[in-house]
Amino acid sequence: MKNVLKKQKRNLMAVFCVFVILLLPQQVLAKGTASDLVSVTRSQVGISGVPNKYTRYVGLIGGSYSYAWCHAFVSWCANEAGVSDKIPRTASCATGVSWFKARGQWKERSSGYTPKAGDIIYFDYSANGTYDHVGIVTGTGSGRVYTIEGNAGNSVKINGGYSNGYSLSNTDILGYGTPVYGTGGNNPKGCLDIATGGTSTVRVRGWAIDDDVPTKSLSIHVYVGEPGKAGTVSFAITANKERTDVGKQYPGTGNYHGF
Repeated sequence: MKNVLKKQKRNLMAVFCVFVILLLPQQVLAKGTASDLVSVTRSQVGISGVPNKYTRYVGLIGGSYSYAWCHAFVSWCANEAGVSDKIPRTASCATGVSWFKARGQWKERSSGYTPKAGDIIYFDYSANGTYDHVGIVTGTGSGRVYTIEGNAGNSVKINGGYSNGYSLSNTDILGYGTPVYGTGGNNPKGCLDIATGGTSTVRVRGWAIDDDVPTKSLSIHVYVGEPGKAGTVSFAITANKERTDVGKQYPGTGNYHGF
């Protein structure tokens, strides 16, 4: 029994395809959103030292992997999160800013823009128009922006080591790169727990959610046979049955994502 979960961009529908009996649960996860980037970034907090995997990802500079690695960290996280096409691969903050500006994805702090999770925050500590440091925005609230930053005292630190992030009006903030992530409904994950049946019936049990629309009950298509082939039988169901175990595992999604 094979379980295929694929994205349908046109109608934002997750699709499961069942071919033969499933013996073990299979789970699949699609990446590529701001939440993926933030999740990867959080998993790196506490890592320290150079050279490191971040500088090795970007490559040698002057024959060495030991260099300021704040943007290398951002670039590595983007690659791990499946958004390497939305954030440049570079160790240079100046190159990063230029990259976003060239794509119309740049917001000056002075514009009053409120950043979003997944934005890239650039700092200019001398207020002279240079690019001194960079991090990844994890959220905002009460007039403040919260980040995770690499090479903050040679470590990955929440808010660069500050206790409460930065005021949105902090003049150390130069501006923000604003990557264009998926618009929602394109990041499904799920599990086909079991499929049983005989010659005329099939019963399936599992769950499905989408990180981009986490409270929505997704439409699921089940195929007995191979989609597009003669004799294949298909039917549609909605993943709206109570699954408290799923709700507990994925807080904020609710308990009704089972089928």
